[in-house]
Amino acid sequence: CAVSLARNTTRTASSGEIEVADFTSLNASIKDKAVIKATGDITFTERITIPEGAEVTISGATGTEKLSGGGVTRHFYVSKGATLHLSRLTLKDGSTSGNVRGARGGRVTIPRV
Repeated sequence: CAVSLARNTTRTASSGEIEVADFTSLNASIKDKAVIKATGDITFTERITIPEGAEVTISGATGTEKLSGGGVTRHFYVSKGATLHLSRLTLKDGSTSGNVRGARGGRVTIPRV
């Protein structure tokens, strides 16, 4: 059973994961500090900030999903005390200043991106 949260966003009741297929849904889900699964390629329109103290997990549904910065933006900023776990994704076309940046005390784990 799935419950609709927003356009292109569904929560799978059995696993608690939030499935997203667009930037707006991804950004809104991260603010909820949820476990997120990207179900398609997503192009960022701005950088996403992982809030202070949050622990956020983002994975690809099949391992072929791409998160694109569109050549104009960095993908993520990880705030102090926050942790971002990324897996089964490709980060591409981030800004020249880097795809992921963390504040002092922010943490990023990328076991298989």
